Amino acid sequence: MRRILIFLLFIDHLSCLGQQPDISKYISSITGGELRQHVTTLASDTYEGRETGQPGQKLAAAYIKDVFGEYSFSGNIDGSIDHLQKFTVNEVRLDSFYIETSNARLEFGDDFRTNSMKDPFMGEICSDLVFMGYGMDDDYSGRDVTGKVVIYFEGKPSKSDQASDKQNLPAGVFVFDEEKFDVATRHGAIAAICIGKDFKLQKMITEMLKPIMESRMSFEMTNQEEGPRPFSSEIMLDHASAADLLGISEEELTGIRDKSGEGSPPVEIEEAAVRIKASRSFNEVPTENVFAYCEGTDPDKGLVVVVAHYDHLGKSGDKIYMGADDNASGVAALLEIAGVVDLAAREGNRPARSILFLAVTGEEKGLLGSQYYVDNPIFPVGNTTLAINMDMLGRSDVKHGDSGDYVYVYSNESEDSYLHEICIRAGENVKNSLHPEYRFRGKSLLQGGSDHQSFEKAGIPVLYYFKGTHIDYHKPTDTADKIDYGTLKDISQLVLSTLWEVANN
Repeated sequence: MRRILIFLLFIDHLSCLGQQPDISKYISSITGGELRQHVTTLASDTYEGRETGQPGQKLAAAYIKDVFGEYSFSGNIDGSIDHLQKFTVNEVRLDSFYIETSNARLEFGDDFRTNSMKDPFMGEICSDLVFMGYGMDDDYSGRDVTGKVVIYFEGKPSKSDQASDKQNLPAGVFVFDEEKFDVATRHGAIAAICIGKDFKLQKMITEMLKPIMESRMSFEMTNQEEGPRPFSSEIMLDHASAADLLGISEEELTGIRDKSGEGSPPVEIEEAAVRIKASRSFNEVPTENVFAYCEGTDPDKGLVVVVAHYDHLGKSGDKIYMGADDNASGVAALLEIAGVVDLAAREGNRPARSILFLAVTGEEKGLLGSQYYVDNPIFPVGNTTLAINMDMLGRSDVKHGDSGDYVYVYSNESEDSYLHEICIRAGENVKNSLHPEYRFRGKSLLQGGSDHQSFEKAGIPVLYYFKGTHIDYHKPTDTADKIDYGTLKDISQLVLSTLWEVANN
């Protein structure tokens, strides 16, 4: 009897598979030309880098809403009106920040930055600038730096040299050892300036982080009281900026570094008067997620959410951070996949599970749009069976170089899960040259800081499609002409095939 029951269940399973609408004839509807049109539009000067709350982000939201409006999907659900989920975040904006001696004036973002992206310093420091060699604990012996600003080299002297304090993370973000800052403050210093080892790297990181650090946003109420706030991290600058500040040549500073590196006491450099001043403003910033909802034939089976963030870094001075790969590429894929699902639905091939296409804002400010959706879901989070996130699909990372026919597919499910089986089957259904690299991690932390993490924290299974960072990451040079539209097409087709398998299985 048991064998008969298993046989009947198997036959029933096959019949269900046979009833699944065929997506294969629609896959070729996604083309590189249409993807290029979306990316070129969103990553143009007109959209000014799409910074959350700024006019460019509003234009991008309107563009996405208009595209969704062409489809047969609903845009009015649970109080949300016309494809928009509106909310407000609190912003702390850096209006001015500089370091000045009689020798030079350095501007934040162009010449220096703080180690912590959330350093709260505000106010004015007028004191003496004291050179402390490598800033080791022994270097303070016999020196009184109480109430002063210290400046020192990164790392340790060569006789006890170690690997650089910096760690290059896969997501392209760098973290630093704060030990020497703690030493400086313990000896009474009120600020610490670190001269980075890798001068080119310092310039690159400063340029990459400048727009992020100029405007910080959160849902927390910010204490807007004026008044001084102390540093919580080092100031980082490169070799040339340090030489300018100290009033010596770069060659002289290199000689001092070499001599200090031999383990000798710090070379004496005459103390100089220094001023450090920063002012910040506090604002409430309205913004919005943009969505389109395709109701399935059996909505009780749950909901699949397909996510891509459409915000980027905006402008800094006369520079526009275009964000073609990050993440106009993911939004283009989102719009085209939604368009194919709409075409299938119009022809009577509506998916069984419902699908929510969600373009989120505030990712660059700390995953704010996806966090807001999870905390204030249009549909109950418990009904969400899977979240698919697409971020940076148009370029290749350093590892792959010119070999662009790949995509990383991360998941918080394990390799022996049914979701992994579905992904493999979906990949086999796509007839292109793409080679997906599946990285199913089980319950371990997933790759990168992107919007899948908001859903992962809510206990929802996720798939994260990502190609890695590259030399133009978070730079104005992340432009539409550098996107590999052929591979972007292949990835979009793979995501569509996977979405369809999940929505109908």
